[in-house]
Amino acid sequence: MKAFLRGVNLWNAIEFETELPVLKENASQAQVKQYEKDIAKRYRALSFIHSVVSESVFNKIMGCETANEAWSKLEKEFLGSARSKQVRLQNLIRKYELLIMKENQTVGEFVEDLMKLVNQIRLMGDSLIDLKVVEKIMLSLPERFDPAITSLEQVKDITELSISYLVSALEVDEQRKEARRDERVDHALVARAKGKAPADPSFKKNSNENKEKDKNGTAIGRSQNKRGKFLVCPYCKKRNHSEAYCWFRPGVKCNACKQLGHLEKVCKNKAEAAEKKPQVTKQVEKAEVAEEVLFMTIENSNSADNNHWLLDSACSNHMTSKAELFSELDTDHCFSVKIGNGLILDAVGKGTVAIQIASSTRYVLNVLLVPKTTQNLLRVGQLVDEDYMLVFKNNACTVYEPSGVYIMSVPMVRNCFPVKWGNLCLSATESFSKQTYLWHKRLGHCNYKSLLQVSASGLLLNLPKLHGDGPICSSCQYGKLTRRSFPKASLNRAKHRFELDHSNVAGPMSEPSLNGSKYFAIFIDDMSRMTWIYFIQHKLVVFSIFQKFKAKVENESGYRIKKLRTDNRGEYTSSEFTSYLEKKGIHHQLTAPYCPE
Repeated sequence: MKAFLRGVNLWNAIEFETELPVLKENASQAQVKQYEKDIAKRYRALSFIHSVVSESVFNKIMGCETANEAWSKLEKEFLGSARSKQVRLQNLIRKYELLIMKENQTVGEFVEDLMKLVNQIRLMGDSLIDLKVVEKIMLSLPERFDPAITSLEQVKDITELSISYLVSALEVDEQRKEARRDERVDHALVARAKGKAPADPSFKKNSNENKEKDKNGTAIGRSQNKRGKFLVCPYCKKRNHSEAYCWFRPGVKCNACKQLGHLEKVCKNKAEAAEKKPQVTKQVEKAEVAEEVLFMTIENSNSADNNHWLLDSACSNHMTSKAELFSELDTDHCFSVKIGNGLILDAVGKGTVAIQIASSTRYVLNVLLVPKTTQNLLRVGQLVDEDYMLVFKNNACTVYEPSGVYIMSVPMVRNCFPVKWGNLCLSATESFSKQTYLWHKRLGHCNYKSLLQVSASGLLLNLPKLHGDGPICSSCQYGKLTRRSFPKASLNRAKHRFELDHSNVAGPMSEPSLNGSKYFAIFIDDMSRMTWIYFIQHKLVVFSIFQKFKAKVENESGYRIKKLRTDNRGEYTSSEFTSYLEKKGIHHQLTAPYCPE
């Protein structure tokens, strides 16, 4: 900020600010122009300071009249007093002296941390010269840089050594060492290929194979050095991967097929083993009783809630224990239901369950009535058979109708998907309202009435038929709000003269008056609406104009000014103006910022 103010030739107005001499009454036009130029220069510096600070900082310097006052306030706010500045400087110097380069740091990272401290110390007023910084860098480096430091001391005079030259020399030395380290790693890999095979009993077959490995080892190492590919894998003898990523492991037992020689993730017999497992779900037809095997999750629950159902992918049919839920029930069909823990339960009927939801009634078909079950179950496979689409993603199950219309979204709770019908609104109106809301956002937050009209008329290509309004759009609430109009007349009008006065300053005008005035101050009595206008050349004289106005009207009317209502401009909120109003007992009312109405 200081550099910017110096660049626009305004820093002197802050640093060497003095009170301007009072402009004489018979001043020439050149003197008036110079006077206005000096005043404008000071206020321009203050406006620059106001424009770069944040809103919270602006509130602290809003009452400052001059740029020097605002700058001094900012210095006290962020740098503190002289004593606190000295304490902070000592802390920075202590960090600077204790800072050393770590083994895992690069030269660039260390110099960056060091220069941050150096710049902070210099901003606090300490003159830390570059020679001291160069010495600090050379003394803080680890032992691996000693040869480079020694060569620099022999070739260069340290007093003439710059920071940039030292850093570049150290970075070159660091890069050279890194390159040599990588070269040594490559040589070590080649040497390992030339050595013996790993000590694994699966490789100790015979001496001829070991000799063959040694013979091939040199050729492998040379091809690795030339072509830059992987070394030969000791397990599968291939070169397109490293030893750690080899799928062939002779000494490893597969967890899927229980055979040696490979990992489970690449087991080819895994699918076949799964198919050969005994089928637990079987159907046995009998003369009078049909037995259906159900796999279901048993929870420790005394009874099932009427509105609480579980989405189950293991059971073979919908089932519930609540007979009162059925709108249609056929008790002629009897089933024996075998559950996951081996128990056999009796299903005494099969029918249609009516689900009462927020907006309508839904029907679930082919539901078994099993009195001894403890949970209401919805079979996932049965829903899929009826062409419903279920998407399990992001810890939730989203259900769509066969037509693709959204029905509901069931969040996962403790690894289960409980459906609470009472909390869901599954009607077509709700699903269409979600689609209406989607197209409302796609078409730039168009209002629902116009959107439904366009959809009904078919004017827009590929726009589906929409029904019903969508939910309240929060973005439209914020973006389309209109402010209520201000009343034409005040509700609380003053009953006596000068009980409340309004004042404001307008300008600068594009064309000055004959006397050179670019501003005018206005005073309005709230009761009589009497208006006084004073033409002024600059805002600095508003305070003296108010003093003249107050003395005049109080002397002529015999009434004292009790309240003065103005905006938050600096000419009314200065410390001089505020203290004068407090001294005279005048209540100062300020309008809301940026809303003068």
